[in-house]
Amino acid sequence: MLEARDVVVHAGGAELLRGVSVAVRPGEVVAVIGPNGAGKSTLLRVLSGDVAPRAGTVSMDGVALARLPILEQARRRAVLAQGAELTFGFTALQVALLGRSPHLGTTTARRDRGIARAALRRARVHHLASRSYLTLSGGERQRVMLARALAQIWEAPAHGARYLLLDEPTAALDLAQQHGALEVARAMAETGTGVLVILHDLNLAARHARRVLLIANGRAVAQGTPAEVLREAVLESVFGIGVRVVADPVDGLPLVFARAAGGDVRHGSRLARSDARNSLLE
Repeated sequence: MLEARDVVVHAGGAELLRGVSVAVRPGEVVAVIGPNGAGKSTLLRVLSGDVAPRAGTVSMDGVALARLPILEQARRRAVLAQGAELTFGFTALQVALLGRSPHLGTTTARRDRGIARAALRRARVHHLASRSYLTLSGGERQRVMLARALAQIWEAPAHGARYLLLDEPTAALDLAQQHGALEVARAMAETGTGVLVILHDLNLAARHARRVLLIANGRAVAQGTPAEVLREAVLESVFGIGVRVVADPVDGLPLVFARAAGGDVRHGSRLARSDARNSLLE
């Protein structure tokens, strides 16, 4: 289990996290949601070891993160950071191979290339293997970087579990690709990997995560199943907008709709001007 317990993070005189706790267990997907600036990415950076908390503890499988060698952490925990980019013309395959760097000396080049290609297939970009990363679209780059993270933890370690940390992996992806990326995360969880994913789309979180952590102003507001967390009163208080939560008639999962000031219901955070569009068509 990858766990942060009662962590406090300060930066530049501001308190970014205030006693937040989260546990990512092998075999499950945990979604972290909340407004911009809530502390979601900071929490991920604490779990990745990039930020040391002022107070609280961070551990991997019961061992304090600070006591684990960096190389061991890199072999068991992969991170897809928000806006991760490269500025040199590697091919997509070479980018995926970067994920194998922590395993140098423990495997063969042939094996690494096979894993990198398999990771590209899993991320649905194997057809781009020979393309320069710099020629790819934003969505294609995002999926290639996801393949890099998958390649890093492709094989189960001899001891302990694997963990995948994803910061807004659906950014720049279209509707099908958003669900595809999160289906990849769920598939990794089914192999025993613990997955934490930061999402802005509440409906994606409801559909793909087993547990949801809602953060606002650096504090944990609610944590539990999607049905327990995605409640109208809680979401309205956190996001400052009227919402309606209904059960999907097919599978019963929560569906969140935002209400505009006039009382009409708009799906998600994208306030489609359907009334204006309809008037133009009349």
